[in-house]
Amino acid sequence: MAFDLTYDPAVIEYIDPEEGSFLSRNEPDSTNFQSALENGTQGKAVFGLTRLGGGEVSGSGTLLTLHFKAVGAGTTPISLSSPKKFMNGANPSQEVSIDSWEDGSITVQ
Repeated sequence: MAFDLTYDPAVIEYIDPEEGSFLSRNEPDSTNFQSALENGTQGKAVFGLTRLGGGEVSGSGTLLTLHFKAVGAGTTPISLSSPKKFMNGANPSQEVSIDSWEDGSITVQ
């Protein structure tokens, strides 16, 4: 899966990601997680996470946790863009459906 996340850098600053354990289930398959600020500038972060080896996982769990720091008062939308669907490792031609991607907001007082 992959997605971009946009936010107002005058309100929050992206610090770092923490990969969840969901895709690491049923070892020995490992994962590859990449994230970066677009053009090295606060305001848009790009994420990609995949399970290597093609093993299967099911159920629910945490994919990632994103850490931010408050830098100014206000409200910022948190918008997901360019979402890519999950691919089924056991059958790469079959996408795993995602019901919805939901945006949100953060308020700093």
